[in-house]
Amino acid sequence: MEKAVEILDEMTLAGIIPDEHTYTTIMHGYASLGDTGKAFEYFTKLRSEGLELDVFTYEALLKACCKAGRMQSALAVTKEMSAKNIPRNTFIYNILIDGYGLLNFLCALIYFTLVLSSVFILQFFSLFCRMFM
Repeated sequence: MEKAVEILDEMTLAGIIPDEHTYTTIMHGYASLGDTGKAFEYFTKLRSEGLELDVFTYEALLKACCKAGRMQSALAVTKEMSAKNIPRNTFIYNILIDGYGLLNFLCALIYFTLVLSSVFILQFFSLFCRMFM
């Protein structure tokens, strides 16, 4: 993403004004990394410059939120979409489905990690007690 931002800076220095497609492309790049901070930063730039927010812009923001497991943020984004009468398409729903699938996977992973580590601790404690008691 570093090179993409350099190109954006070069573009600006050359007097070419970034449009919503430019910022959305940058947002998609950060979304693929799960970097919600940077995705929101460019979303804020886009909005503050009075550029058009469309379904593709929100798609990039949702992708960043879901990839990072920030489903509350993703839901806030969908509420904003509804408030601005931006319709949800198949891609929006697929991103949300992927996000909740990832969240369920992470919850299961954490649960099994805790269960397995507690079993290990119990076995270690049992062995320790047999050796020293």
